[in-house]
Amino acid sequence: MKTCKFNFYPDQITSQKLWSLSYEQTHVYNHVLESTRSSFDYKRMHEVSKNYRQEMSLTSPAKMTQNTVIRLINNWKSFLALRKTDENARAPKRFASTWNFAPLIFDWNSGNGGFKFTDSSVNLLVKGKIYAQIKLPKYALDLLKEADFTVADLKISMQDCKFCCSMTLKDIHQQKS
Repeated sequence: MKTCKFNFYPDQITSQKLWSLSYEQTHVYNHVLESTRSSFDYKRMHEVSKNYRQEMSLTSPAKMTQNTVIRLINNWKSFLALRKTDENARAPKRFASTWNFAPLIFDWNSGNGGFKFTDSSVNLLVKGKIYAQIKLPKYALDLLKEADFTVADLKISMQDCKFCCSMTLKDIHQQKS
């Protein structure tokens, strides 16, 4: 497995779209956290997020919302494990501000995929339609042209006020074994 990471500089419209998706995921995280704070139940967390997503008519893909809930579940698991050895351990917190960019994970396993590649860019898909486009650097294009790898997921985050993209590349031969 390989990871290809690069910074990208979107235009203003694409930047606003990415911030919009991040804003939605922040609200999903906070809503699920508040709704399930009294009891830690995986199924209930997923059910709450699914209902919230439908009630609020969110534009982000269902798989992205599911990945946000999985992040919250992992935070709870980490807290519960830590609490066994440290009685001062704190439960997961709400995102304090929507000014913090919540990572966006576009997973290939979401039906037809959450992204699609062209000759020079990757198109982010929402509801099967192109939502945003990211130009790929040359070394990422070269990696994608290698016949032995496929992209499993694509993560967009923000570091030092720059958008970052991380693609997980899986070896095709390992998948068949």
